[in-house]
Amino acid sequence: MKIIHRISLTVTPEIQKELKKMNIDVEQGFDAFEIDETNSCWLDLEEKVESWKAVDTVSTKFTKEEMAGAKWLRMISEWHHGYPQPNENEFGYLKVTYDSEKMCEKCGIGAFQKSPFVFKKDPTWGKRSILQVNWVFDEFFAKPELWDEIFKEFGVGHREVFDRNNKKLSSVLQLEIKDKIDIRIDNGGEICCQCGQLRLPPTIKGFFPAACGDFDTHIAKTNIYFGSGASSYRAVVVSSDLYKAISSKKVKGVKFHPLG
Repeated sequence: MKIIHRISLTVTPEIQKELKKMNIDVEQGFDAFEIDETNSCWLDLEEKVESWKAVDTVSTKFTKEEMAGAKWLRMISEWHHGYPQPNENEFGYLKVTYDSEKMCEKCGIGAFQKSPFVFKKDPTWGKRSILQVNWVFDEFFAKPELWDEIFKEFGVGHREVFDRNNKKLSSVLQLEIKDKIDIRIDNGGEICCQCGQLRLPPTIKGFFPAACGDFDTHIAKTNIYFGSGASSYRAVVVSSDLYKAISSKKVKGVKFHPLG
């Protein structure tokens, strides 16, 4: 496993000289570079990132053995296509698709789906066959043939998706994820000052928190929420068998992080 930091910043002549001493080549002006935590310069650089007002985007690269040995893996979308409808400028989907009566206005926890999703039109898939839409980070949408070939075999249901004229879209289905699992929470997170619920940060470095116990399902959402600001969502996890089935078909559109 490697922890990788993508550092984006405005490079001054002074910063350029300091990075050069660390064998990091950047251009003056806005630039970015990657460095992993095994690099001997990382500890020194870490102290400087905040003072430089740089943006540090953290990701984790796992070994094949770590991926293959995991009983559960988090499924993460590699792209977000379009916005849920209607009235995207006013977040109209929260009233149409969700029951948001008990949703916390501060953190966004508490809404649940009551109706099918509405898109403007069928997605432009390209070579990909599974996606998420913007603003909704705990639901996945797939091509019908992908659902039929893989997810159906693992007992995963689906829901239809419609356009704004209430016409069923032909090239996309919502994966129906009913089950919930608990994950181990050792530390971190924040308590919402309005609703009192615990929420974990959206980015977790290294292994995703381990599942608590065994579960008789192949896809589930975490009971605990993740997010920041007014956006909260549950993480979606899949069994090793479902992960291997998706990987063997070289499905494009998602990536996976093993649970610890």
